[in-house]
Amino acid sequence: MDATLSKLDTRWVMALTLAGGLPFITAVLMAALGVRLLTLSGPDIAITYGAVIASFLCGLHWGLVLGGRAQATWLLILSNVLC
Repeated sequence: MDATLSKLDTRWVMALTLAGGLPFITAVLMAALGVRLLTLSGPDIAITYGAVIASFLCGLHWGLVLGGRAQATWLLILSNVLC
């Protein structure tokens, strides 16, 4: 199987990447407009979503190292410090 992404795959990756930024954009707009959602302010949502993304990326690092696809042990240490 070819290791490169097809054009369709690349489009999906870009679409999902941009969609992942929508909660941050929404949080900024909520903060600018002074809107609250279920008692959460824009900064509350941005911090919470950022923590979720950070923990996901740390788990990804662990998976890469433990699965043998990355040799950088410092990723394990960094991901623990970050979380």
